[in-house]
Amino acid sequence: MNRKLLSGWVKLVTSNAAAGALNLVGLAIAARALDVDELGIILIIQAYARVVDGLFNFQSVNVLTRFLAEAEHGEETERFRGLVKAGILVDGLTALVATLVAILILPVLGTSLGVPSDWTSVAMLYSLVILTRIFGVSEAVLRCFDRFWAIGLRGTLSALLIVLCSLGAWWADAGAATFLVLWLPAEATANIVFLIWTYIVLRQQGVTGIWRAKARAAVRRSQGFWGMLWQTNLTFGIRIVSQDADVVLAGAVLGPAAASLLRAAKAVSGLVAQFGRPLQQVVSAPVARLSAQGQFSGMLRYSAKISALAGFTGLLLTISMVFFADWTLRVLFGDAYVEAATVTVILFLARNIYLTGITIMPTMLAVNLGKEFLYSVVIGTSAFLIVVSLAIGPLGLLGVAAAHLAFEAVLSTTGWLWICRRVSDLTAKQLPTAT
Repeated sequence: MNRKLLSGWVKLVTSNAAAGALNLVGLAIAARALDVDELGIILIIQAYARVVDGLFNFQSVNVLTRFLAEAEHGEETERFRGLVKAGILVDGLTALVATLVAILILPVLGTSLGVPSDWTSVAMLYSLVILTRIFGVSEAVLRCFDRFWAIGLRGTLSALLIVLCSLGAWWADAGAATFLVLWLPAEATANIVFLIWTYIVLRQQGVTGIWRAKARAAVRRSQGFWGMLWQTNLTFGIRIVSQDADVVLAGAVLGPAAASLLRAAKAVSGLVAQFGRPLQQVVSAPVARLSAQGQFSGMLRYSAKISALAGFTGLLLTISMVFFADWTLRVLFGDAYVEAATVTVILFLARNIYLTGITIMPTMLAVNLGKEFLYSVVIGTSAFLIVVSLAIGPLGLLGVAAAHLAFEAVLSTTGWLWICRRVSDLTAKQLPTAT
């Protein structure tokens, strides 16, 4: 790992760890202030908003990271400006669509999703937070300019504001709905601050006149832009089924208390991702540059080395959680949540598998395997759905945790197989033809 990569990773890990710790504190405060069922309803609504957001709100971050890196490498200033404008339009318009869908679905299907009818209006209000989730282009820009501290700003600020709002609601002995209502402006404020900060960075880098840029021309010069955008967002839309829809599923099938237990286990196991997600963010631009330079074998070695490092770190954390899961849950959330200890350990193991493939997505995009990445996610999600449908009845939350293991194992295996095959083909084409 070179010095620049290490510096970026440390910055992101620091900010992401702070955000992760604060999110845990915010959830712990709510768990102490509310009973398990009340918290479960709140968490179901939050998960519902994230699912609809993931399905309908296109985030251009991964596609833009690749093409912005190419434009920056080639010193194509006008193309860079046009791509930023295209990203803003895509993110903004699809956020609006996702918000409308979330609000319209609730009165019809809310109760079947685990949202009680007397919570419908509050859930519709909270869905407005999706309007501010238009930060895909911001993260892509900040990646290209190596502003990794700024990337972590949004999550940290959002978590801090949620903690403060939760403390206020707890102190005031407010009802469960008040927690959710206060979390809305907390997250929205952080998202808006993130957008403003990105604008400041663009001006500092001399990137001005975004609205006068020619977005269509920039997209035309970025071969495969729309195809990759649809593929990656369809991919993440499908992937959201295992990432967030599981909380809604647990609430609908097993009750709101199960949603609380699952969310607590996921919050603790999510700490592992604080080490992996920053690596994915940091390596996206370098991987794209290596691919653009035709250094495919070097790109593969680079990606594999980073994933191996992440996997080793995750393994150490997983082993430690075998001994401390019940203690962690008791200290953070209370005795009622110790029941989720085994689920927490299994989710840690699933996260460890995830870390061994942390560079799969940016590497597949860099060598035009966006469609194959979609296939990997579809196959992985199919495995998740098969396992969860068979196991949630007899095993409860353990069945959900087992489904996460199946998803990560299938996704990682198929992803690496496709990458190795593509790199082999590309390398063979670069060899001189014998005469």
